[in-house]
Amino acid sequence: MNDTEEKRLISLRKQGLGYKKIAQAIGVSVNTVKTYCRRHAIGKDTIADERLKDHRCLECGKKVLQVKGKREKKFCSDECRMKWWNSHRGLVHHRNLHEIECPGCHKLFTVAGKSRRKYCCHECYILDRFGGAV
Repeated sequence: MNDTEEKRLISLRKQGLGYKKIAQAIGVSVNTVKTYCRRHAIGKDTIADERLKDHRCLECGKKVLQVKGKREKKFCSDECRMKWWNSHRGLVHHRNLHEIECPGCHKLFTVAGKSRRKYCCHECYILDRFGGAV
């Protein structure tokens, strides 16, 4: 598809037309229209929701398209999601925190969830596992 066909497809989709009618109007196959709409998140619900609210990525500020009936997206990509959570670790709510004593240095450290961690750090593991004292 060329640029004019793409623009026409988007405008027809915003008007509420279905895949078949758009395909007939533009002169391409129905599957081409479906594929383009799915790849670019152009759905009747998405376009209607986009007009209602302006959703922005918490990390980079790009627009995030929302789909009606689905959970609200807060990030534009997995990369932005990971960056944001790594820089906001204090906001993570761990439900199952417990303290364990490190067998290497005998200090208490906190573990989240069902972690099988035994040592507080790699140095303690090496010293305890392969000999030596801290």
